[in-house]
Amino acid sequence: MSLGSSSQASALVVITRARIIAVVSLIVTWSIASLLPYYTPTIKDHVTTRLSEARQKIPKVGIEWRPLGLISDPRHRFNTSKVALLIEPRPLRHLVPQILHMISVVPPDWRFVFVGTNLSTASVGRSYATKHQQVIGKLDLLVLPTPWEIDSKENVHRLLTDMRFYDEFLPGVEWLLKYEYDSILCANSATSLNEWLHWDWAGSPR
Repeated sequence: MSLGSSSQASALVVITRARIIAVVSLIVTWSIASLLPYYTPTIKDHVTTRLSEARQKIPKVGIEWRPLGLISDPRHRFNTSKVALLIEPRPLRHLVPQILHMISVVPPDWRFVFVGTNLSTASVGRSYATKHQQVIGKLDLLVLPTPWEIDSKENVHRLLTDMRFYDEFLPGVEWLLKYEYDSILCANSATSLNEWLHWDWAGSPR
């Protein structure tokens, strides 16, 4: 009889605790529900204020979108009156890094033109980096037709003194940077190439 009485008492205690917890939970829920209508406007105002502050912190970004069809010539993105020119008939191994270095050092509004033979232009054009520069309109690779030849310095000098070369292949160019296969601009120079544009001619001794 004592064992049965103790088990009934423990069951009663468990039931009583469960009921008490349920009653307390209901009371808390009812209390929150009764207070919610009073605090709803305050909560809405607080949330609205926080959202407004967050919107003010978002940076403004302007996006200009144009269909690719409207960009007929990517070279127009650059200053077509400024051209850096390299003439080299030989497929030298360092031409690609040299051209890329010059592109990184020369002011960004300048365009680049490489005049070469079938071999030298093919050598330069194989690089993915130079292909990218061609796609964005920064670099042109040219193989000149007859009667022009660049197989000797004499022919190069004749080319550079022929007005037809400028009229046909460099139209509208006002400033020309002529560099050689063995010359580069220093990346650490404090002087920009554009600072020399007021001179009619500037060069270095060879």
